[in-house]
Amino acid sequence: MIPMHTHQEALRVFLERGLGISAGPAFFMGWARPDGIVASIAFHNWHPDSGVIELSGFATRRDWCNRDRLRELFAYPFGQLGVRLCVWRTSEHNTTARRVCKALGASEYVIPELRGPGESEVLYTLHRDQWESGMLARIQRIR
Repeated sequence: MIPMHTHQEALRVFLERGLGISAGPAFFMGWARPDGIVASIAFHNWHPDSGVIELSGFATRRDWCNRDRLRELFAYPFGQLGVRLCVWRTSEHNTTARRVCKALGASEYVIPELRGPGESEVLYTLHRDQWESGMLARIQRIR
């Protein structure tokens, strides 16, 4: 897959159409195949004083997400920005995202009906220490 990080507006449009929200001021990372964008991640609601940033993402394919792309993705907030804590939310029904979050070592908080009647929102937080000691960090050291 081709990194699309320099195509900020195209990644914004892809994510906002996919999620049906406005991302507001954000930096986007994304990946594409020859037929178009397949994944876009927004880094937004950055609070430098507290060291917290929020992530939102949308993808049309599961195969965009692998260890190398996750390393690249989290190198931006933890490595470049010096973030202390990343936060993101997903539906209780998004089992793929939930599995990835758990594999990263993120802390999970289920908030009943935050997405509406009968649907919980799952809030994930990933602290720098969790990232540095998590699965991907261990795999990087082994290689």
